Amino acid sequence: MKLHKNGILVDGISDAVCLLDGFVWVNGYEGFYMINRLGVLISVKRKYTRETMVKKPYLRKSSNKYKYKPTRYFVHSLSKRSKVKEVSLHRLIAEAFIPNTENKPEVNHIDGDTLNNSIYNLEWCTKSENQKHAFSLGLNRTTENVMRASSANGKKRRTFNKHQIGEILSLHDGGMRGKEIAEYIGVRPYTIYRIINRETYSTIFEED
Repeated sequence: MKLHKNGILVDGISDAVCLLDGFVWVNGYEGFYMINRLGVLISVKRKYTRETMVKKPYLRKSSNKYKYKPTRYFVHSLSKRSKVKEVSLHRLIAEAFIPNTENKPEVNHIDGDTLNNSIYNLEWCTKSENQKHAFSLGLNRTTENVMRASSANGKKRRTFNKHQIGEILSLHDGGMRGKEIAEYIGVRPYTIYRIINRETYSTIFEED
């Protein structure tokens, strides 16, 4: 077995399977990549690659149009027939080893640590479930700020800044209903509906 700066090099797929047991083909990349329950990804020896190699993931920051603080994930760049696609490591593991009987679209980190890709820390979820989970763990710091602002204002008129409005819209985009957002934050549903429908704070993102 040879060593490589990005991991382990072996001479062929049969050797790789013998050395690192428990590998299955990556969904959609059969014949190209294999992965095991620990998240070790193998690029299989084929016509244009000299050797089978263990690929090293890299960190990618992920955000959306409202959030200003990105989330970090381990990702891989997978190549097939001259097409390259970036795929998160946690999704690769989930697709290979976690049943998705309800066909849910997203993968959630149960403990809130997006760098902990243990198979026991991953679960399939909907966008709404993912948002609620993040909220329950206090992962959305801007949402905490919204709640803090609401509590501080008491009976006064609620006022939110750009980041707080962005978090409300992000929760709604993630599948949460206006009533649910209002209950979580502690404001009237009418307040949230007006924000979602751009009846208030409609110019807050015009500078973007």
